Amino acid sequence: MEARPSMLTVVKNGLASTNRTTYLHRLLYIGDHKLGRSGVEVHMRNLVNAQAESAREEALTGFLLAYQNYFIHLVEGSESTLTRHLDAVVNSDPEDGSQIGRVKILLEIAHIFKRCMPSWSSRSAVPPTLASQVKQDAAAAEMARHVDAVLSKTLRLMDAVKKLPPGAPLNQQTALQLPEPELLDALLATPLLPDARDVLEEQRLPPRMALYDDVVWPMQSDFVPYNTLEEAIEVVLHDTKPQDAPQHQEEDEEGASLKTADEAGAPGMTFST
Repeated sequence: MEARPSMLTVVKNGLASTNRTTYLHRLLYIGDHKLGRSGVEVHMRNLVNAQAESAREEALTGFLLAYQNYFIHLVEGSESTLTRHLDAVVNSDPEDGSQIGRVKILLEIAHIFKRCMPSWSSRSAVPPTLASQVKQDAAAAEMARHVDAVLSKTLRLMDAVKKLPPGAPLNQQTALQLPEPELLDALLATPLLPDARDVLEEQRLPPRMALYDDVVWPMQSDFVPYNTLEEAIEVVLHDTKPQDAPQHQEEDEEGASLKTADEAGAPGMTFST
């Protein structure tokens, strides 16, 4: 009878068939900045290159569309790779990190079959503008249409970029079909989309259920050593000699008592030669 394959075997065979080491995930987020078009391109490229040097899983690939005050960034890689990248974007060096403002997640897909881009690339452009402002407090249905418009225009742009030579600028026809800054600003202002910093904080902290408040104290989250690797631990080596002194003292006292008993002779016992 043939042995039934385990779940681990099925997962490993599936990854081996696609020549991967782990599952791929896709993340698309938007944000505003004060670095300028070329500045945000350089900043994101440095983050991607720095992470590629230490990557041990699936490489980080994607596409960055840079505006003067906004950006759209699609990245693909393993779950841990995307988490480290997003953390580097919102918590980068003070010189550049303080220039990154709001960051909202528009799309997150797990276990994708194929990458959109074979490597990481970027383009900067001057997008068209809308004649009227977009309501930032619009209903969820209207915001969903705005998200769909941004996603569809971004994906069409990526298809057009694949047909261009590396580093070639966008033509006028393609630039007219870019997502409008007014849409991006409305999506960044709405509370309906998850904030990247809040998502990272939720992943860092263990979930707390209201039911635990009545049956568990203190909370499990109070015992999580979040700063274990951040603070230096001073190791104090104690001398073991003082601890051995009582043991030697007991041995000396026991030897002295035996010697006294031998000299005095134990009752009821005789010794012959």
